[in-house]
Amino acid sequence: MLNNMQIKQAKPKEKAYKLADSKGLYLYISPNGFKSWRYDYSFNGKRKTFTIGEYPIITLLKAREIHLELLTKISNNIDPAEEKKAQLRAEQAKEENQFKNIALEWYNKNLKDWTEKHRKTIIQRLEKNIFPFLGSRDINSITARELSEVLQKIEERGAIETAHRVRGICEQIYTYAISMGLTDKNIPFNLRGTLQKTQETHLAHITDPQELGELLRRIDANMSNGIIVKTALQIIPYVFVRANELCRAEWQEIDFDKCLWTIPAERMKMRRKHIVPLARQVIKLLKELHFYTGHSKYIFHSPRGASRPITEEGLLAGLRSLGYEKGKMTIHGFRHTASTLLHELKYNSDYIEKQLAHEESKSVKATYNHAEYLEERIKLMQEWADYLDSLKAL
Repeated sequence: MLNNMQIKQAKPKEKAYKLADSKGLYLYISPNGFKSWRYDYSFNGKRKTFTIGEYPIITLLKAREIHLELLTKISNNIDPAEEKKAQLRAEQAKEENQFKNIALEWYNKNLKDWTEKHRKTIIQRLEKNIFPFLGSRDINSITARELSEVLQKIEERGAIETAHRVRGICEQIYTYAISMGLTDKNIPFNLRGTLQKTQETHLAHITDPQELGELLRRIDANMSNGIIVKTALQIIPYVFVRANELCRAEWQEIDFDKCLWTIPAERMKMRRKHIVPLARQVIKLLKELHFYTGHSKYIFHSPRGASRPITEEGLLAGLRSLGYEKGKMTIHGFRHTASTLLHELKYNSDYIEKQLAHEESKSVKATYNHAEYLEERIKLMQEWADYLDSLKAL
């Protein structure tokens, strides 16, 4: 049998070798000097090796204790190697079934279909509201009551809308888990209707023609925002796009000959290429701005440097500087304004919805074609631009 002095003095050799202890237990010494305890045994006529652990983390005394336990298992017809494999599989399955791991797998599979802003919103909501409480739990062990209590914590902060959004995110994660065979129940789906109802809100926007005309005149007359932000504010009422789509616009996307702006799919909320017909008023503004920003890839580059675009916050600050507070008008409100007034002017709803790049509506075909109604939309956008100019002249 081995003693501690023999073990300490054992030096590596050109080839690995063993120092036997008793009944199949031995110390294995590799050529690089690594020492580990192993146990050779037979089970059902098959020769097997069980690795106990590294020396000196596992001492001689501890190795013998474990060895005795292994001998007992074998005498009870339990194969230690197969038992260990089963334990590892169970631990791996438990880790794979952790809610956080499933959620991150779902998140990573959907990244390509989301805008950068949406990605950040999703992961921040999970990291703040769900992972600290349920992230380490097996998805199958989470009860409806537990998830409901987590959602109630969000409600107690007064973030009712966020609570609904988080429940919806969790429902998508559970749906993914079901498709992967990791669970067979969708708890968040069953919690629909259990949260406090949200009050329907709309981003502030102007629908009175005279008030809209006054806003347009203020944008034209303002000199404090700088030429880039001023031009962005002049253009956005004409084009129906979201703030981030305008802020990140690039010169290469503009076809001055055809008077079209093609926004690539990766910058669109619905991840679909979108065509914006540009009225002659917009073309004129762009050509004037090109003198200032034509050296940059961004049409509206940041005042801090041409290598990055202006921000949505900067654009909103420009609007606020004109005296329009949160409850009166927002950048996104220009889209609502266009939709409301164009519908009141009896323009075709299909053309309006398509130009707003809505994914679908009752009046729009589900099959998407970025050039659908293009001729009609070209006419619509020019007539809308002329209408806006008429309001400025009131």
